Amino acid sequence: MSRSGIRIFIKREPVVSISWVLAFLSMAFVFPSPSYLQYIDWRVLGCLFALMLVVAGFRKMFVFTRFSSFLLRYAHTPRQVASLLVVLTFFSSMGITNDVALITFVPLTIVVFSLCNEEKPILMTVVLQTVAANVGSALTPVGNPQNLFLYSFYAIPLKTFLLTMLPLVSVGALLLCVLLFLIPSQSKDFQLQVQEVPKLDKKKFLRYLLLFLLSIGAVFTMVPWYLAVVAVIVFSEKMLLKSVDYSLLLTFIPQRSESSGSITMVPLPSECRESKVRYVSPLARKRRQRLLDPGLALGY
Repeated sequence: MSRSGIRIFIKREPVVSISWVLAFLSMAFVFPSPSYLQYIDWRVLGCLFALMLVVAGFRKMFVFTRFSSFLLRYAHTPRQVASLLVVLTFFSSMGITNDVALITFVPLTIVVFSLCNEEKPILMTVVLQTVAANVGSALTPVGNPQNLFLYSFYAIPLKTFLLTMLPLVSVGALLLCVLLFLIPSQSKDFQLQVQEVPKLDKKKFLRYLLLFLLSIGAVFTMVPWYLAVVAVIVFSEKMLLKSVDYSLLLTFIPQRSESSGSITMVPLPSECRESKVRYVSPLARKRRQRLLDPGLALGY
């Protein structure tokens, strides 16, 4: 790759680039070894990949657009439309991740308000959707990649995870409800129109629904993750492989390696931590020897 190509990649994918630079810097504390392959949590990456692929199938069938269009028929004011779109983003992010929720519902927001001849609430609605996606996704292990990583790596019980995040998510939801009052409730030019979508292929929808349930089962260790990944790849449309956010997967490889292999790993309570292969750096090993051997400590 040329220098210009590298420069373009760094500008396009700054998070991936920074993650890999930090991963290489961490090698100064944990020397490279075959153990590095054990630091990567292939289960988390596999589950995340499977969820991305299945959700891409749902988006291709306009499942989320169809559902939201159905609900929007009951909205009669700009505030009601914005509230429904924000609520849809909030709850959907818990199951399809925050990024996918925004990619799905933000364009829908722009289309809906444009068809309604009411473009002023678009900016505020999109801002609230962004907040809703991040707050709502914090509740569940599959809401965002960070949650999936923490839930898997530290083996946190599902009940503990939900109860820990529930107060934060509840406060965020309450603030969102208050902020929705900033959107006007009446408008002279408002006239609701919903977006037309193609007819739903029920057999295909059922297939992707089963694949989604299989992927969720892999997250909660009800099914082997590798079987779920293979099933999703085999029974999904191959063109959907282009829709997967591979840069996000690449971001989590160095993050996972640093948290498992470096001496800076933050400990959690024993009940929320599972045993992992540990690699002690030469610096830590030398310090431990000095503490155990008085002769070394005095320099003899």
